Amino acid sequence: MEGAEKSKKVILFLDEINTNHLCSGLLKEIIIDKRFEGLPLDPRIVVIATCNPYKLKEHKDQNITGGIRKKMLQEDQNFKLVYRVHPFPHSVFYFIHNYDTLQPKDLEFYIQRILERSGFFEQDEIDYFLTKMVIES
Repeated sequence: MEGAEKSKKVILFLDEINTNHLCSGLLKEIIIDKRFEGLPLDPRIVVIATCNPYKLKEHKDQNITGGIRKKMLQEDQNFKLVYRVHPFPHSVFYFIHNYDTLQPKDLEFYIQRILERSGFFEQDEIDYFLTKMVIES
């Protein structure tokens, strides 16, 4: 790559990373190890990922007393969750930031600080683009 192309960053945005247990190892390799199939990622690639919360729902079928529907609900581990989610590998826990129910200004402040500490971005990128992108996700 020539000149300015060498300094450009590529944002790899991964959404709902905890909804498929079949690729959790691959996602851990990309997000944490900064590798893909054992090879290092280009240092210009910045990975941002989001996940669904482990949030319980009120389920109208909780009072089912029998039948196939009750058996299906008993066997479904995610039946009580709002989203179908799977646990992360333990090595990912350090990198998870829980925004829960922050006020919009607080959420923006925390995201900006995390992006600043990463050292990957210029301040104008954080201020005008990245923070809004993460909030909207």
